Amino acid sequence: MTTDPTAVRRRFCSAMVTAMGADPALIDAPGTTVVADDRRGAGSVACYQIGAHTFVPFGAGLGDEPERWSMFDGLHQGPPVVDAEFREMVELLGGQVVGGGVMKTRTSVLPTPPSPGRLHVFDWQRSADLEIIETFVAQCEPDDLDEADLDLDRLDTLAVGLLDEGGRLMAYSSSQPYEEDDGFGDIAVITHADARRGGWGRAAVGALIDTLLLPNGIEPLYRCDVENAGSDRLSTRLGFAPALTLTAAQFPVPEH
Repeated sequence: MTTDPTAVRRRFCSAMVTAMGADPALIDAPGTTVVADDRRGAGSVACYQIGAHTFVPFGAGLGDEPERWSMFDGLHQGPPVVDAEFREMVELLGGQVVGGGVMKTRTSVLPTPPSPGRLHVFDWQRSADLEIIETFVAQCEPDDLDEADLDLDRLDTLAVGLLDEGGRLMAYSSSQPYEEDDGFGDIAVITHADARRGGWGRAAVGALIDTLLLPNGIEPLYRCDVENAGSDRLSTRLGFAPALTLTAAQFPVPEH
């Protein structure tokens, strides 16, 4: 599968902006756009830096307080709000920053390193595969499972693992269609504590891309928290680069 990485990135960014209810043409225009987004939870607001533009979508319960957003609205004609400015405004307006993230698409195809384990493609119709993942989940920390969004009640259909010589699952990577454009596969990865810093996670993600995503016409998408240096490094070594960055905040919703 050969696809222009610039076109892939543009397609992804356009899908994100369209889902917010904004015009994708703004991506190339310096400035800031504030928009109500009814898909967001009550009191939520985010700052997306996409191309030359900054988009600030906010959720239900905040549109009733126009004075709160007048500061942002006044920035439409000026330069795009940068992350530090957004954080300062959130604090000034009585909100709280709850996290930041980066979304990446592949801009280059870097060689996948030799796998330290044996590739296993999961089929959740096989009881043996369910036993493997159940054992693996029982050995993982809750925070790691949350980060990888690994839940036994809703396993991703596309999933691979790397097994050690004894058949133990040491790294797991899976993908589900991304909600804004199901032509992108949202990648998750988790590595067993005994296999950290051994290249297992990177090899698992590379195997997922080469074995299940690209052969099925699915573009890989990698998301991670800005504080997760290991995840950022893993994706960079597989040819991913930021398509957009975001910071999320929460405001108290006034009672009516």
